[in-house]
Amino acid sequence: MVSGAFSAFDVAITAPPFQWHRICRILQLEYSPEEPLSVLLQSIGERLKQYKLTVYSSAVTVLADPELHVEPCPQGALEWHWESLCSLAGLPEVTHVETVRAWYHQRMIETLLDPGQSFPLVSIVIPAYNESEALLRSTVRSALSQTWPNCEVVLIDDGSQRPASELLGDLVSRVRCIRQPNSGVAEARNHGIAQSRGEFIHFLDADDLLDPTCVEEKVRVFQAVADLELCFSHYRCEGDNGVKNADNHIVPKVGDEFCPSRGLLQTVLQRFPFQISSIMLPRWVALDAGPFDRDLRQSQDNRQWFRLALRGTKVAGLNRDLNTRRFRPGSLTSCSSQSRWYAIQSYLRNFMDMCHRPEHWISLPVYFKRALHHNRVPLLFQLKSRKAERLRNELIRCLESMSAVGARAGLSSIPVVESMRWKLAELFEKNPDKIGAGLFEQLGQAFDRITADAPEISETDLRLWLDTPMTSSMWEESCPAIRQLELGLTSLADRLPRQQAEFWQHRFFQIWHAPSKKTMEALQAAPVDRELLKAA
Repeated sequence: MVSGAFSAFDVAITAPPFQWHRICRILQLEYSPEEPLSVLLQSIGERLKQYKLTVYSSAVTVLADPELHVEPCPQGALEWHWESLCSLAGLPEVTHVETVRAWYHQRMIETLLDPGQSFPLVSIVIPAYNESEALLRSTVRSALSQTWPNCEVVLIDDGSQRPASELLGDLVSRVRCIRQPNSGVAEARNHGIAQSRGEFIHFLDADDLLDPTCVEEKVRVFQAVADLELCFSHYRCEGDNGVKNADNHIVPKVGDEFCPSRGLLQTVLQRFPFQISSIMLPRWVALDAGPFDRDLRQSQDNRQWFRLALRGTKVAGLNRDLNTRRFRPGSLTSCSSQSRWYAIQSYLRNFMDMCHRPEHWISLPVYFKRALHHNRVPLLFQLKSRKAERLRNELIRCLESMSAVGARAGLSSIPVVESMRWKLAELFEKNPDKIGAGLFEQLGQAFDRITADAPEISETDLRLWLDTPMTSSMWEESCPAIRQLELGLTSLADRLPRQQAEFWQHRFFQIWHAPSKKTMEALQAAPVDRELLKAA
């Protein structure tokens, strides 16, 4: 067992100044920022008689000393987050996630106050489907052999032909074995999260192994790092050629211990630094992130880590191998023909999640470049299945809706939006009109509104609409609107410098693709200026 480095009562609860007002509101206390912080702490101490509170600068420290006093915060004090104090005071709970979160904070602070008597419960969740007896027993045995004294093993049997409980033999009495109809590994993990009882969840695939100290070392990191929401370790790989270290040591090393990583999103944009069996996180974080994607039979773990990155999850990585990933013939991981489609879905759904959040647009080119490098996007446009067609249309609509989102936010002309749209048009020039089709399908009558207001058209609106390839059917259906837009261009030319106005007029005819012969006939029949027709 790893010896604890933290003594009893050596806990500092960090509370930013703006959070003290919320704490006061929860405790129904009156407090003015001009008053000494010790006055507030004295009031809190009266409300929480079972704890002795001492203030050190901006940190509240739970100590055995019954007297309140003010002195510099000791360097050895362990920082903890202010929500722990709120939990001790009875944090109001609104949702199930908030209830679990408050319970987690309260249990963690109790553990730190009395480390010899209270140990957080860690639920090790193992999804299993048609596993071999030897493989499953070795996996479960590694979970049961943890040095951390308070673990439960939750095994979700995903409708195996031979029930997993029969394979475990004498181990079955030490495992919570739950059987469900075959629903896929994502649903099995979701079921495991719902059935778990611990403050923490550690995932473990049915063909992987945990080192004996794996859980304990990660619990120590959670106790040491305030506000930590996910801890991962490195892992080794085992296959037909034996055991070797995986190429996953990408976080900088700090001494021999953990290294906090605040840039999780920037990390996963390049590659995923961890594997499912190396992850431990509080149960409330797992609930807050939402369920694993049931539509993905593989790569759903990468999709989940991307969601966690988008929510700003605080992560720490242990710089040593604490689990073994085993590859075997026939596993989902080893079936490249099956994995390719799931990887495409995972990549592009992650990408579309970012498209819906303008605060992450600056990172889009990095992730898009990665998708191109791994042939995810080009391959999507080569597949002929209905699922691929639906995903293509969804991607196109998502990209084009960025223009509308950006326009509402005043960001319609930012380079990232334009470069993404035109990069797709270049990649799939055999059918580039689909990019524009997505915009019209997504925004409905917005084009009619723009053209109806053409005399008052703005440069921002013009950029939004002219940077859109147009299909032949759109030409045929939009001849009157094109006439109105041409009038808008003339009106705009009167309000802009000559060079700028000429640029936009040239852009109008250059970007919208030349119409077909049928369209030309329709244009000739429409009341459109001959110069406009000639230029088109």
